[in-house]
This record gives sequence, C-alpha cells and structure tokens, in this order.
Amino acid sequence: GMAISFFLFISVLILSAHGEKQDPIKPPNSPAKACERALKAVGQQHSWWRTFQYMNYCYYNDPGVGDTYWYWPKISVPKNGTVVYGDSSLPGEKHAAIVCGKMVCHIPWHSVVPPECDPLSHINGIFRRYNFHYPPGYASE
Repeated sequence: GMAISFFLFISVLILSAHGEKQDPIKPPNSPAKACERALKAVGQQHSWWRTFQYMNYCYYNDPGVGDTYWYWPKISVPKNGTVVYGDSSLPGEKHAAIVCGKMVCHIPWHSVVPPECDPLSHINGIFRRYNFHYPPGYASE
C-alpha cells in the first residue's frame, strides 16, 4: 500500500512538472513596448526576418528568441499588443501579426519585404483562421 501510493505521488509530481514546461513565460517586453517596437520597424528592411522573427523582435528584443505565441492565453477581443496566430490566406502557411491600435502589423508573406501595418478590418484577408493571444503576465494592460 505504502509503496504504491508513494509511486503514484511521484508520478503526479513528474506529470505536473512536465505540464509546466508548456506554460507560457512572461515575455520581457510589455504589450505597449512590443507595439512601440513593432511600429518602429515598419517599412524597415530586415531581409532575413520571417513572420515570427518580427514578433520575436517586438516581445523579446531578438528575432531568434520567442516563437511560443500559440501557448499564450487566448482572448476573444484583441487588445493592444495581442499576437494574432493562425493560418495565412496563402495555403499551408502559418502566420503571425501584432495588433497595435486599430492596425495589425506583420510581414506580408515573404521574408524579403519589410513589416507593414494594415487596418484591423483587413484581418480576414491576411488570415484564413486565427486566434488572438495575449502575453502572459500582462493581463492588466
């Protein structure tokens, strides 16, 4: 009896620790700061950037760090700094954008073009399917 309950207790500990790995971690930049960075980069050529590298630059100050936006808490109405993640209107492509004010900023399809902002009302021309994700740890903004 004792051995089995101890084994179960350890199993539960291992499982819960494993689950926490998937928990999104608060990014270093706030939504307001991320939008400031997003807007500053608009129109600037970063030919090596792809869609997620732009998000990484905004929230993590580094195009190579980040990429966990799909784990961030989902919200139904986008607030400033919300990351839009889903399927682009191009077949088979994943896409990401950041909502700043009434704009949605992203790298349109190809890594050789600079980031641009479109009216939020154009979101269905950019994405086929999407969710809104808000960064963990900034719920009050």
